[in-house]
Amino acid sequence: MLLSTFMEELGFETRAASNGQEAVDIWSEWQPHLIWMDIRMPVMNGIEATERIKADPRGRETKVVALTASVFHDERERILSHGCDDFVRKPFREQELVKILAEHLGLRFVYADGKNAEPHKAVPSDAPDLLELHDELLEELRSAALRADADRIYELLEPWREEHPDASGVIAELVHEYRFDEILRLTEGKQ
Repeated sequence: MLLSTFMEELGFETRAASNGQEAVDIWSEWQPHLIWMDIRMPVMNGIEATERIKADPRGRETKVVALTASVFHDERERILSHGCDDFVRKPFREQELVKILAEHLGLRFVYADGKNAEPHKAVPSDAPDLLELHDELLEELRSAALRADADRIYELLEPWREEHPDASGVIAELVHEYRFDEILRLTEGKQ
């Protein structure tokens, strides 16, 4: 849902599938230009769904970008060998998604100020100390960031906003910018 929201904010029409068979069915009737394919799905996994789409002559025109939490190089090669056109690790960053859209769909993004996108500024090393947040909360934030679960992160922060506005504000801003990698970095080793 986070990815659908991101795409819709960029002006794309989206449809979401809750499993691989649904993804194939939606593709068959709609034939989008690009599919963000989660590799781990129920009913039919993303690899099998991609193979079915790419086996159809119409599927050769559809770009399929695999989404996975795997960090292993051989897993990337295996996924690409089954027909995926590219590969993104979770949690993903907005800039990475925009780069893939530009590359695979031949798009050029023009920003409101008329300039090219600037990389996100790094979170300053003196960002509010997250140690002030409870250990259990930090662990749950890490877990939600690994899943790129924005709703869960906002839900976790809600009771802490008044008591810890600086730390909560930094994390909320990172979620808004789809920078789950920074949340992981900030919470790493804080427990």
